[in-house]
Amino acid sequence: MKVAKILYTVAIFVITGLVIMFSMGCRMGFMNPLNILGSEQVKTISDTVKTEGFKNIDVDANVVNFTIEEGEEYAVKYELPQELEPSIDVDGDTLKIKSRKDPGVDLKFFDFTNGIHTTKYSIKVIVPKGSAIEDLTVLTNAGNVELDDRTFDDVELNCNAGNVEMRYITCTTCKISTNAGNVQADKSDLGDLDLDTNAGNVDFDGTTMKNVNIETDMGNIDLDDVTFVSGKIDTEVGNVEVDGEYDKLEAESEVGAISANSSKADTVFDLSTQIGSVSVNGKSQGRSYSN
Repeated sequence: MKVAKILYTVAIFVITGLVIMFSMGCRMGFMNPLNILGSEQVKTISDTVKTEGFKNIDVDANVVNFTIEEGEEYAVKYELPQELEPSIDVDGDTLKIKSRKDPGVDLKFFDFTNGIHTTKYSIKVIVPKGSAIEDLTVLTNAGNVELDDRTFDDVELNCNAGNVEMRYITCTTCKISTNAGNVQADKSDLGDLDLDTNAGNVDFDGTTMKNVNIETDMGNIDLDDVTFVSGKIDTEVGNVEVDGEYDKLEAESEVGAISANSSKADTVFDLSTQIGSVSVNGKSQGRSYSN
């Protein structure tokens, strides 16, 4: 009976994963029969556009890798398919960048030489050293978001297919949503975190947060050397490991083990897994534990 439940659960999530990938493929042009050969030559354009000063950034793009860099003045540097030539405008205090062709993105925009990737397409927002960016919003269909050594008020990242990497990032609120992609944070202070991913691993190291809410369908969650007040973690298929200092942790996994370690003596735990095991501070607790 237990084996049957395992096989049933895994089968459901394999089917779910295929449905997610098919849906994304349709949205991004992978399943378009007119583009299935992907043989059309793509012309790439690149430019550096100087802008007025701004305090907020709003990016809406189909295929792009996004970063923020320091330079001498405010500018946007891009390398994109000609069909996705961006509009760049400063509206009040907000830099608005739009590089989108609807519906979806043709298969020809992707490089299959070493697997599917879009590393040749990028948008880099350049800001003077010491300048403050308050709010950051990035929406992409495909591409990675890399943030390094910046301070924000609010961060919102929505990536259909792509990884999110943050290093030495400080913000008051952080909201991240991905369909397929890993989320990594190192040596950061993310304030109130709301993270939702369909398929991908979550890997945090040396990161501080306040209230944490993490939901995944498929993927492991590894929070190492973290500090937070209250955390709620819910995954369907994947292992959960939380190691650090925190007041309260609620964690649930349908299929996967949960390992929780807190240096605080009075940490409140509420942990359970349907198929897997639970351990608290190195001690096995069966399939559930609460205190």
